[in-house]
Amino acid sequence: MSNTIRYLVFDVESVADAPLVAKLRYSGESLEPADAVRRYRDELMEKYQSDFIPYTFQRPC
Repeated sequence: MSNTIRYLVFDVESVADAPLVAKLRYSGESLEPADAVRRYRDELMEKYQSDFIPYTFQRPC
């Protein structure tokens, strides 16, 4: 039996970067960050049937 490692699994948990979503998606609308995330998730759900926020709008937690 070989002791060679063949795979490494690395799991990073992340959450929506609410201030970033508010700033980039809804600039000039004076939305609270939490409200911006809710609105973006609603828009994603309507368009893609999934509310998964893209990684570019997430931060590790």
